[in-house]
Amino acid sequence: MAERTNQLTADYQPLTNQSDVKLKFPLKGQYSVQIKYSVLTDKFEARMGGKGVEVTGFPDDLYMGGSNFGAWNTANIVQMAPVGAVGNGEFWRLCYLQAGQTVEWAMAKDGSQAFSSLQTMQGVTVNSDGKATVNTSGLYLVYVNLDRKLIAFETPKVYASGTALGDNEQPVTVNGENLSVETTETGKLNLFATSNNNARNWTTMQFSIRNGKIVYPGTSVDNMPALPVTKVLPCG
Repeated sequence: MAERTNQLTADYQPLTNQSDVKLKFPLKGQYSVQIKYSVLTDKFEARMGGKGVEVTGFPDDLYMGGSNFGAWNTANIVQMAPVGAVGNGEFWRLCYLQAGQTVEWAMAKDGSQAFSSLQTMQGVTVNSDGKATVNTSGLYLVYVNLDRKLIAFETPKVYASGTALGDNEQPVTVNGENLSVETTETGKLNLFATSNNNARNWTTMQFSIRNGKIVYPGTSVDNMPALPVTKVLPCG
């Protein structure tokens, strides 16, 4: 998919100016980047060596509350999924947000030390009370990075892959609160999202459907079996 080009790996791959991705590095660390140019094709390729290290020392859990969800310490609050590693301060979740309704975050279910904004706010409207909200109701990908002090409300980029699609990958259609994809075979389906703020492997933002609801394995993707489906089965 074009949205994920220019994310370098150990193998040479084409560079393009047609992608909004700017040579992302998955983690903080020391890297070596090699770029080569072909006179014959007039194209650039690049690869990356080295290894980053996950940040540590941040809370394992992050919850969302506010008028968009419900009071703290109730069943209405939602838990965000960790990205990459537990304790690195990065979390995500797909959420339907109502225009004008507020969103807050806290590390504990009781909402102690709740916050509504961080230093960098992407796609977030902050109302006159300093609360995070949106101007347009819809499904958003909420991404929080406590290390970078960032909160982002992104337009969801969701994909499906697996044997149910003939081992191909294709975008998932977002329609209001619903996600759908037309499968071509009876088989297994992997579902995942991408974020402009996460350059790690696609498995770090996997999710599945269970009893008609989205479930998030977080960092336990090895314990999450692919979703068995039949042809033309909507995934949410």
